[in-house]
Amino acid sequence: MDECEQQAKVFLEKHNLSFSTEYKDYGRYFEDDTQERAIYRIRIGRKNNRSITFNFGQSIEKTGTGTKPTAYGVLASISGDITCPYVFEEFCSEAGYDEDSRTAERVFKKALKLAKRLNAFFSEGEKEDLIEIR
Repeated sequence: MDECEQQAKVFLEKHNLSFSTEYKDYGRYFEDDTQERAIYRIRIGRKNNRSITFNFGQSIEKTGTGTKPTAYGVLASISGDITCPYVFEEFCSEAGYDEDSRTAERVFKKALKLAKRLNAFFSEGEKEDLIEIR
């Protein structure tokens, strides 16, 4: 197990979280995708059966090799998602979108929805540790 996957394993064990992936679909995941990719259903759960599930678009490169998402890959991705700005203009500034773009507005709404769900699921301590995974 490499250093990155070890970091993810330590995070999951420290916070008593489980991680699972399930293949869902193959298609365009991101608003500006020009190629299709594997889409997985991710589940991060607690021992009390409380969990969060969300879709995850695997990278085009890893889709081509048939590689499933790893705990590190997903956690590193959502560590950025959890800090999504709640203000559209700030989101555009950070993500490099034009504020006059309808695409940017759709992407923002999707990102904000996930950020709110992640923030409701993870405790403050978990969020602090999660943000360290990059």
